[in-house]
Amino acid sequence: MATYKGIQGYSVQKLSSDPGTLGDVVGQLWYNSSTAKFKIAVQAAGAWASGGNINTGRDDGGVVGGPPAALFSGGAPGAKTNCESYDGSSWTAVNAMNTGRAKSASFGSTTAAVAVAGNPGSVTTTETWDGTSWTNVPAVLSTGRQKFGTSNNGTTTAGLIFAGANTPGPPWYSVTLAESWDGTSWSASTAISTAREEGGGVGTQTASLLISGYIWQTVTSALVEEWNGSAWSEEADVNTARQASACAGTTTSAVIGGGGTNGASALTEQYNGTTWTEVGDMGTGRSNIAKGAGASGNACIACSGAPSSVACEEWDGAPVSAKTVTVS
Repeated sequence: MATYKGIQGYSVQKLSSDPGTLGDVVGQLWYNSSTAKFKIAVQAAGAWASGGNINTGRDDGGVVGGPPAALFSGGAPGAKTNCESYDGSSWTAVNAMNTGRAKSASFGSTTAAVAVAGNPGSVTTTETWDGTSWTNVPAVLSTGRQKFGTSNNGTTTAGLIFAGANTPGPPWYSVTLAESWDGTSWSASTAISTAREEGGGVGTQTASLLISGYIWQTVTSALVEEWNGSAWSEEADVNTARQASACAGTTTSAVIGGGGTNGASALTEQYNGTTWTEVGDMGTGRSNIAKGAGASGNACIACSGAPSSVACEEWDGAPVSAKTVTVS
């Protein structure tokens, strides 16, 4: 007599309830004994939706969190000290940064964040946010830079920045440098393989992706590099090279949206740890999006963008749900 295992090559796991973290079991089938149903974890394609407008239009700032909660600091034109917080529907001005900075990046959360470096002049300074105000800290980068990537899921005690541009100018020069943050000081980390600036960063201090970016006086690159805590390795390229985009997620589940190629792009791609797939476009093409977006899994908020817009969009993070398997 034929058996399911003999035909399929494996048996279906029997569970008393659906798995707690569905994102870890995408594509897997199980039997829920409580409901007497076969279930499968399915990931949606993901979509962008309009969010609340910021109060002061600017681009090239730093953002942490979101959605629904986010913190947007700094930006251009010039080097702004403006800081605004988001509650899922509207932005509110909060205490300003101590040092105006643009083309910088932030990591952490809406109640505990780090902002570092940026323009003008590839500064080396660092500030921390405690949920109420910004404080200058004595720690400085060994090499000032701007237009760099960061571990968007970093914390105030563990972060990583990589690539970017330095040598006050113009012109600017792409670098391979990486530095890690331990809550007190910055230290040199293993350099990336291909120098670039305006690349997107996602992940943590020990597991990050550097996505696309611009190689100085050469091309906008589709290259992706992965950091495993000790070394960088090249992974699958994005389908469309771009720079200054919105990114969120981890090394196994990430998204990149918008950015500059020839103009401002609305294209969005989703990563499953192996390949990049084009999904739903942003509502409005934009570049120079605030960096550091998306500390909530791979949900993301794309704040402002060139030319200093006030409009924001929210990416739903391609949610995963448990679907009941039916026979028709």
